Amino acid sequence: MTIGEKLKILREKRNISLRRLAEITALSKTTLNDLERGIKNPSFETVERIAKAFSMTTVDFLRETASPEDLVDAAKSSGSELLEALSTSEKLIATLFRAKDKPKEELDEFALFLEAYMNAKNV
Repeated sequence: MTIGEKLKILREKRNISLRRLAEITALSKTTLNDLERGIKNPSFETVERIAKAFSMTTVDFLRETASPEDLVDAAKSSGSELLEALSTSEKLIATLFRAKDKPKEELDEFALFLEAYMNAKNV
């Protein structure tokens, strides 16, 4: 399932219009519509806003939706130096993708390792 498909399913399941979701997320109705139709790939910030609107964590929203390619595209367009640097390593993105379904404790350990690694690389 794509991010857009999941967005549409959640929105319709909760009976939320595109206009109302746009108000909640501070995203444009056009952007949300383009995401649902698969015309645009969301940035991580956009995914965070959408997940929050549905009272979900970003990880829960992405579960069973994103592919490694979706994550690379989102990282590249995030505006974050760290995420853009991460997007240059497809192996790392694939690892992050596999890690998204792990328990929180494992993800916390992974995040600490990743932070240390990125600091060592001065990214």
